[in-house]
Amino acid sequence: MAPLTQRRSQHGAAAIGNNIYTWGGYIATTNNSIPGTVFNSLEIYNTATNTWSSGAPMPVAERSQAVAASGDFLYGFGGNASTRNAFRYNVRTNTWSTIAALPTGAFEAAAAAGADGSIYVFGGYTTTAVVVNNTQIYNPTTDSWTAGAPMPTARNGQAAITDAAGLIHVIGGVTSTLAASAVHEVYNPATRPCCTHRPKTRSKSCSNTVAG
Repeated sequence: MAPLTQRRSQHGAAAIGNNIYTWGGYIATTNNSIPGTVFNSLEIYNTATNTWSSGAPMPVAERSQAVAASGDFLYGFGGNASTRNAFRYNVRTNTWSTIAALPTGAFEAAAAAGADGSIYVFGGYTTTAVVVNNTQIYNPTTDSWTAGAPMPTARNGQAAITDAAGLIHVIGGVTSTLAASAVHEVYNPATRPCCTHRPKTRSKSCSNTVAG
């Protein structure tokens, strides 16, 4: 398969239609020191032709965003230094727009699109390096945020995915003790409690890839 045109890690990725979109991310310096280089570039992979092309860059370079896809739009929330930045990309017009900022900035949060059209952002850690368990809900119609029921387990670097029944699974991550977690919690947007626990056999962290 054709490789990315730019090496990167801690980037966002999402699929809409036949295309896979990859944006932002980070590459370390040769001695792996911080800050390295953070990207705002967008690459688009065409699954039919096995080729990459460039899309419009994000307004701000970010890494470790919470990302989601819904309809014709990609979403990126938070990232660098636990920012409150929130951006939306229109795949039809190849344009980014700034949307209502996260109420609480987050780094390595997780996001998923709900069946109701809202985007749900879970956990992450804040500017003071506190790992949080909050649920932040974005309404694209009103460009506004509301608070959802918090997760039982505070964590960052987890994955979130919506299943066919509309339930959102929040899986793995890193807890406040810096330990990788096997926690699997399920959020029901219809009733908005968070969350029921399901078993997970091995601990993993740091996932931010979604499908739309």
